[in-house]
Amino acid sequence: MSYVVIVHLRAKPGMEDKMVELLSTNMIATHKEPGLRKFALHRDLSDPRHFMVVEVYDGRADYDYHHAQPHYAVCMAALPATLESSHQSTHVEPLKIGDPAKGLL
Repeated sequence: MSYVVIVHLRAKPGMEDKMVELLSTNMIATHKEPGLRKFALHRDLSDPRHFMVVEVYDGRADYDYHHAQPHYAVCMAALPATLESSHQSTHVEPLKIGDPAKGLL
């Protein structure tokens, strides 16, 4: 079963572009990691300072591997300067309902 994490981040006013830059650099490197299924950045349509990262891994070990990578450390060191408040991570369990191709990440 996959391991899914949803991260919410809120940029300081005027720091939206810098946040996107930091997250994009991290994302490009993360896309090369083994065990990664999805790592996608989204912006809230009603609040352009609110971002979400949807992460899907083969398992918890792959998530832990991601957190041990140098590009992750660089991003996490620079990210606080762009954040209005600390980010929130939610670890969720996929529920198999209906068509797995449409119902699972």
